[in-house]
Amino acid sequence: GDKVLTQKGFETIYSFGHYSPKEQAQFVQLLPSRIELSSTHLIFLEDGRAVTAESVEVGDILLSGELVTGKRYVTSQGLFAPFTASGTIIANGQVASSYVSLQGTPELEINGWSTGFSYQWMAHAFEVPHRLWCLMMRDVCLKESYTSDGISTWV
Repeated sequence: GDKVLTQKGFETIYSFGHYSPKEQAQFVQLLPSRIELSSTHLIFLEDGRAVTAESVEVGDILLSGELVTGKRYVTSQGLFAPFTASGTIIANGQVASSYVSLQGTPELEINGWSTGFSYQWMAHAFEVPHRLWCLMMRDVCLKESYTSDGISTWV
């Protein structure tokens, strides 16, 4: 497996939550770093919280210390969500999550009430069995399958 830079150093990509190299999609691009993420993909702020790319505002400070000076929407080809042991990846100098929010909020909400459980924590915990399986059965994980939309059949 390929290795990528993460918050904990270089780590192997053991799987993908989303792998669709030919798909066109709209992304949130944060400036000045120009990192592109889907609107529900999580990125870390200076205080350590993982929030959706959609919710980042001009003036927010990312975990890298970079001040967000602009936000725009772009269309690009390829949707990828690489899974790493730490659940993070560094792209364009920014610490992003391997995961997305299923509700567009940083924490799970039930009937409009926050449970206090972050999507980063929940997704990383949910991935424990898959992560362990991939560590033990590396060849199997290298042959994982994806739906026609590029979503891992594990997810």
